[in-house]
Amino acid sequence: MEGFPDNWEEIYSLSMMRAAGNARLKRGESSWQKLYNIESKEADLKPNSLSRMLHNVGVNRKAQEL
Repeated sequence: MEGFPDNWEEIYSLSMMRAAGNARLKRGESSWQKLYNIESKEADLKPNSLSRMLHNVGVNRKAQEL
């Protein structure tokens, strides 16, 4: 949360879906809303948004080290 304050909900949501065995970006938004959003997180899980966010997280080494 500290390293990525603007994207922590998306990172959290993807992590929870990955842990549950469902990590397909294409269906992330519908899966999260229907099955996993027990804490009512407001994550933007549209495929294009996730792709941009994952790219930004991947290239931001400084924030990854926090």
